[in-house]
Amino acid sequence: MTTTLPKGAQAILTRRNTLGSLMGKLNFSSGWGRCQKRAYDEPELRESVAQYLHLIRKMTGNDWRREYMEDLKELLLQGKNLIIAYELERAMIGVRVSAMHRVWKEIERELMENPNLFGNSQEPSCISESRIRSSIEETRISKGARWFGLYYSCPSKFENALLGVEASKNGFIVGVRYWGQESQYKEIQKKLEDMDGQSNDKWPWFHVVRPSGAGLKSDREDLVELLRLSDTAKPKHREDLAKCIRQNLEKILERLR
Repeated sequence: MTTTLPKGAQAILTRRNTLGSLMGKLNFSSGWGRCQKRAYDEPELRESVAQYLHLIRKMTGNDWRREYMEDLKELLLQGKNLIIAYELERAMIGVRVSAMHRVWKEIERELMENPNLFGNSQEPSCISESRIRSSIEETRISKGARWFGLYYSCPSKFENALLGVEASKNGFIVGVRYWGQESQYKEIQKKLEDMDGQSNDKWPWFHVVRPSGAGLKSDREDLVELLRLSDTAKPKHREDLAKCIRQNLEKILERLR
């Protein structure tokens, strides 16, 4: 004998089964999520776990994140949740600004450890919280971003060049910014050609010291790395980044002299 359930009961069962399926997928991922948390301080291991998890999801068709986002969108359409989410987004920008400012103050402090090389900045500091906030806002609105960073004088013969460390969507950039005659642009490139780096119309030579954590991307990986760098309980990550940037700038300066 076949029993036909009322439509309301059918809907409840369907919803419960869907929820159970979703929770199963979430539980599946939570184990690997815990692995990623344990690998928090080991970037290579953390990345390997993330890649492996992505591969498993691709092979099994387990796209739980897309389903989760659909459920989340439905949740945001209920009551005042969308307004709350908007306020949280604004608060998140403030968190990013504070975290980025903490990282940049450490970079500036490290560079000032060598006053003979970086004692006098040719330009005012571009790492104020207002400047960082403006850069984040412009990055959200358009594909470009208002640059900010720290800039120092090059040897006098390169009067239109500055040593710079700059935040970008590609990460932390270290190199030589230049505007002026093409002959000097090429001379700078020639002096630095045996160093591993890149160039474009604004930078005769630059190197991406760290591809994530600069805070200008909107993706989760960049945010996680930024929070790791700004962690007050574990300053070594931030100190190591600052030291690496200083060493790169010192090498550049030596070549230009």
